Amino acid sequence: MKIAIVTPEKQILAGEASHVIIPGSEGDFGVLPGHAPTISTLRPGALKVVNGNDSKTFCVAEGFADVQPTGVTILAEDVIALEQIAPAVVTADLTAAEHALTQLKDKGVQGVKLEQAEKAVALLRAQLQLVRH
Repeated sequence: MKIAIVTPEKQILAGEASHVIIPGSEGDFGVLPGHAPTISTLRPGALKVVNGNDSKTFCVAEGFADVQPTGVTILAEDVIALEQIAPAVVTADLTAAEHALTQLKDKGVQGVKLEQAEKAVALLRAQLQLVRH
C-alpha cells in the first residue's frame, strides 16, 4: 500500500508499506492493505512504517491519519525520524519545557500559550520514550 507522511513544511516520506502502526488519539492501531477507510486524530508518539524486512520509526506530533484501502496519509504538525533524535538534547529540552510550562501554570496563563507549551512537553516526552525503547 502507499504511505505518505507530510508536515506543513514538507513531505517526509512517500513510498510503499506492508503495514503501518499509528499512534491514534484513542490508542495505537495497525493498518494493512485493504483496511477500511478511517480518519483518526494522532497523539504524540511512535509511527512505525514497515515494508517487508525494512522498517522506519518516526516520532509524530498531533495531526491526522487518513487510512484508505490502498494507502495511508499521515498529516502531522511535526515528524522526526528516530535516528535524528538525540537523547541528551531531548532531555535538556524537556527539562526546560517542563519548567516553562510550570511557570505558565503558576502565573495562571491559559489559552493558546498554555496549549502550545503542553504540546511541546508532550512531543518531547514522546521522543524521549521512543529513544529509550
